[in-house]
Amino acid sequence: MDYAYAVLHGDPPQIFVADDIDVLHRVIALEIVAKTPSTFFASEVLADIRESLLDEEWGRATELWMRHFSDKRLDVYPSGLRVWTDATVAADVTNLELQFQPLFRDD
Repeated sequence: MDYAYAVLHGDPPQIFVADDIDVLHRVIALEIVAKTPSTFFASEVLADIRESLLDEEWGRATELWMRHFSDKRLDVYPSGLRVWTDATVAADVTNLELQFQPLFRDD
């Protein structure tokens, strides 16, 4: 299964993972944007962000937040995060597949 994810760079970085990009947009808005203290924003920007959140315009709220915090880096990936499980890495298949990997070739 593929998941959407985002990385808010910092020390330490924060990683957010969701079922799809729409859920991820909401998570970013709720976990990053809404948790930023209001004192970090000028009143007109704060009003726009609050309105966007209340109207469930997650992307707009995040965009306004990102414009205000141009020194913070937020990377969003709509898909591509694969979650490995015991079923996808079954021992008997792994041993069979291993012998065909580049490490086992004597080219």
